[in-house]
Amino acid sequence: MLTITYADLLATIIPLAGQPIGKSPDAELIRLYVGRQLPQIHTLAAWPESCMDFVAVTLANGQFTKNETTQGDLLSLYANGSPQLTTIVHRLDDWSEGNGVIRVTVYHLTNATGTLYAEFQTPPAPLPAYGAAGLAAAPLPARYGFALAAWVAADIVAKEDPLESARLRREGDDDLKMQASQLKPPWWRR
Repeated sequence: MLTITYADLLATIIPLAGQPIGKSPDAELIRLYVGRQLPQIHTLAAWPESCMDFVAVTLANGQFTKNETTQGDLLSLYANGSPQLTTIVHRLDDWSEGNGVIRVTVYHLTNATGTLYAEFQTPPAPLPAYGAAGLAAAPLPARYGFALAAWVAADIVAKEDPLESARLRREGDDDLKMQASQLKPPWWRR
């Protein structure tokens, strides 16, 4: 995965905001803005760098639990094997998720037990706290760079220049839409 550092991101945010560094919000506020926008970008699409390989999960009474620390949103669910290893699988589209439990609602599986194969998106990684030694060097996916910088710059100028804020937000949105449109999802997620 290509990455940029938090320091690289800061170097893009301030010029986009069109303000000299002395006039920009303090560094702690910028860190707060970045921390708020990062999860939104992360979960906007099934970015390849945030998708885990399939993991075997044990179905008991039509449900299984996920590790919410390491497993984010459920992207796809299969019976009869992992789609990364075989094409003779059965996709399960009828499931619900809540409180760390995935309930498979397909009638013939509601009381079933056995192994299913789940593909999860990783949860967004939190940024180190403001003032932490590793903040400047914290890695971020390079694909988030411009959009994240534009969104944070939009937050910075929102009160002083709402039109410029809206323009920056649109530029970030357009960049992410363009990147998402170029993704070719694997056959098992279509």
